[in-house]
Amino acid sequence: MLLAANFLVVTNGFDNDLAVQYRKASAYIGICPYQHSSGTSVYKKPRIPKYGPARLRKLLHLAARSVVTHNADFSAYYKQKIAQGKARKLILNNVSNKLLKIMCAVTRTRKPFVDNHVSIHPQFVLFNT
Repeated sequence: MLLAANFLVVTNGFDNDLAVQYRKASAYIGICPYQHSSGTSVYKKPRIPKYGPARLRKLLHLAARSVVTHNADFSAYYKQKIAQGKARKLILNNVSNKLLKIMCAVTRTRKPFVDNHVSIHPQFVLFNT
């Protein structure tokens, strides 16, 4: 409930671009990783910046921890990435991005979230004619 209320406040009642454009929202909140590189001599691991609304970033992190524990799909994703040797904070940041993407899609389409939705490209749909 807190995450939804804070997202509503940050997006000004779903009025600005942050509510419908996932990449802008992710960059504004500060959960998209940025890579620092300069030619061939300087390379640092991608890190998330510490700017943007810290409260919303914290609530997304807590929601990611909760959904990894209680949702079977996200739990399977988390375990798969752990088996690949990824860092736990990296995986939770990826889950936070997925949750933000779902929130932006729901606000953009103005339709309720369907848990077992399968997206099918219209080209591959067979009609009974």
